[in-house]
Amino acid sequence: LEQNRPLQAAQILDSFARLRHDNDAVLSKCIFDYAQETLPRWDASALTQLCAGLAASRRAARQPLESLEVKGVNGWGRLVHRCVEVLPKAEPWQLAALARSLGKVGAPKVELAHFYDALEERLCNSPRLCELLSTKNLAVLSNALARQRCPLWPERGEEPLTSWQLEEYVGRRVQDFDPPSLCIVLNAAMRLRRGGQALFELLVEPLRLQELEAEQVALLFSAAAAAGPFIGLSPSLQMLRKLMPRCRSLASSFLPWQLAYIAQSLELLGQLRRSDSGPMLWQAMSAAETVEELCQRAEEVVTSREKQQHIIKQLRESVEQHSRRRPFSSS
Repeated sequence: LEQNRPLQAAQILDSFARLRHDNDAVLSKCIFDYAQETLPRWDASALTQLCAGLAASRRAARQPLESLEVKGVNGWGRLVHRCVEVLPKAEPWQLAALARSLGKVGAPKVELAHFYDALEERLCNSPRLCELLSTKNLAVLSNALARQRCPLWPERGEEPLTSWQLEEYVGRRVQDFDPPSLCIVLNAAMRLRRGGQALFELLVEPLRLQELEAEQVALLFSAAAAAGPFIGLSPSLQMLRKLMPRCRSLASSFLPWQLAYIAQSLELLGQLRRSDSGPMLWQAMSAAETVEELCQRAEEVVTSREKQQHIIKQLRESVEQHSRRRPFSSS
């Protein structure tokens, strides 16, 4: 590898990952070590390609890098610091690509915090930059921030988890988003507690729920679960009630992570119904039949017995949680 051509090295790794040669720990470490030795020469273009290649590789190929130290400093910490240095000159699409890839490379979260803080600062201080972002890149950036900033289980609260006012840029261009990007942005915005009920309804309204794909349905369940503690149960459950027929029709096509999203969301919203008033999710439809079809799918595709049983338990308990009428609270 030539010392003054970092982009070439990044392209090699990315090309191997695209060709499904994505399980080679020796190759990943070789390129990563080269990057550490030549880090000052790496610009936004080369770093974007490197991170994309590492993110596309399997965990076995990245695992040796997680605790690698260079001169007593975590290797990922040094690389993240270089990413922060090139942010001011990065193109909008490179910002989105770095934000997405760095969240998937297996780097320690404590090391990544510096990058996402700097990214958020640039987005907040550069309105013109935000206007130049494509709808796809807006979705990618908001999702990347949500993955970094939000707890696995949404918590009650109204305090935004990011200072970036993404609702301003999303709201003005809502008609330009395709359904996949709308679902991603809705989920991210609710997790980040931005936009409130107004944005929730604005993003849901253009969606043709009965035409959504499995991934989009799973993201809407996640969005509803995040919205429940933020804007209240009624908007979330009303949206899911309309989505349920589509969920049932797609039951045989859900992937394991999608089933996990659905089951976890139903459990969280069911717990909220114990104390808060809200509409019944299963009203006017057969809850048991829908749940059993989802459980059957979990038995087919979730290979871990422990995870499979957990998902099935969450799904079956949701029948009771979302069918019984809850008394309206006196407050």
